[in-house]
Amino acid sequence: MWDVCIHDGKIAAVAEDLSGTRAVRTIDATGLLVTPGLIGVHAHVFFRVNPNSIEATPLAARSGVTTMVDPGSGGAATFDAFRHFTVAQPRCRVLEFLNISIVGTIAKPECGYGLFVDPNLAEQTAVANSALIVGINSRCRPLAYSAIHCTDRLSVYRGARTVNPERVTTESFSKMPLPPERADARSGNSKA
Repeated sequence: MWDVCIHDGKIAAVAEDLSGTRAVRTIDATGLLVTPGLIGVHAHVFFRVNPNSIEATPLAARSGVTTMVDPGSGGAATFDAFRHFTVAQPRCRVLEFLNISIVGTIAKPECGYGLFVDPNLAEQTAVANSALIVGINSRCRPLAYSAIHCTDRLSVYRGARTVNPERVTTESFSKMPLPPERADARSGNSKA
């Protein structure tokens, strides 16, 4: 068994016996699991705006999570509302992978068949809100694009990486065909 001393909300000491210290309050956690705050890395928390979202505070309270990372519910055009309704309200910290779609995941399909995609505005928003935005989510899903407006879904991801290659970028590829050069190589029809 170990004792944990917390001062100003941070772990100040861990030792087998801290009974000689001047504690303002002592909690007996015998038989309990004591951890630092956990991070929920995928939680849609743009509650009451995004239909697939949940409220951050109740989830955090019952799961031991002190920081939640929303994977792209907000976009550049909706980030101010995300900050106001989501970041300012909960008792846990909320961070965001800003969606490359300016409206986030509010619209279906969220990228408006490529019409809502704006890597430059996403990057500007990310830079202006760098304390809250940890990266860009490019969400390259087949439903989000059509052959009419966006023939190369990978271009959206490449666009996000080109604007700022240092920014963490996530991509959600699902049922996405291989790029032609990789498909040709796999089938033995390589033009190399």
